[in-house]
Amino acid sequence: MKSVLSFLIGLCLLVTSATPALSVGKYSEGYRMGLLSKYSDKGYLIKTGEGEIMLGRDSSAATESFTDKEGKTIDATINPWRFSASRSKSDEIMKYVGEYVWVKYREEMINMSFKDTDYRLQEIDFVTRKDPNPLSYEIKKPSGFLAKSEGMRAGRIVKASRKGNLIKTWEVIVQLGNAGNQFVPMSISDESLFNYAIQCLKSGRLVKVFYVDKGVAAKIFVNMEDTPYRVYKLEVVRDL
Repeated sequence: MKSVLSFLIGLCLLVTSATPALSVGKYSEGYRMGLLSKYSDKGYLIKTGEGEIMLGRDSSAATESFTDKEGKTIDATINPWRFSASRSKSDEIMKYVGEYVWVKYREEMINMSFKDTDYRLQEIDFVTRKDPNPLSYEIKKPSGFLAKSEGMRAGRIVKASRKGNLIKTWEVIVQLGNAGNQFVPMSISDESLFNYAIQCLKSGRLVKVFYVDKGVAAKIFVNMEDTPYRVYKLEVVRDL
């Protein structure tokens, strides 16, 4: 009996130590920003590190309905954003609970571990609350050919990610206004502007987002981005 128990404990320890390496491939990598509302080491024999971030400022739990390929309506949680982490980082992460933070993560293509999510935390730090430098960044404005609309929105960038397998795209999510649960996904077609968006995310500052909604043109022509919104300028807003 003791030998069987020793074998099972040894197996659990082996699996636990191997867990970070059991996730295969990388689908996306990026950053999220918000309030770290929860973190815990969970499980019985096999412990995993699991956390939750309420995106942006003063947001609450939110779901989004979408239709799958079979026509079924599915409700997906968009807030809080949940992530997993190596238990070796647990002591560090615990220090940030209740604080506004940014995290760097990678999303695995295949999750073969015991962790709850496909998102693996790589880095974490406090939101800087400092103005990005420079205060604005602009690239060439996309063509307005067949564009549905163009304009500007104000809010906080709460997600910035490079995603895709063979072809990578740059995607962001903007929390509209100063707080709340209005989240708008948008796309960026230039890496330098995307890197500036990461600065804005880490700062937690409000920004003006200038964009062109390609509308029908995004469907007619080959575009790998997730959304028809093409961001071409970001500008820091002076808070009251």
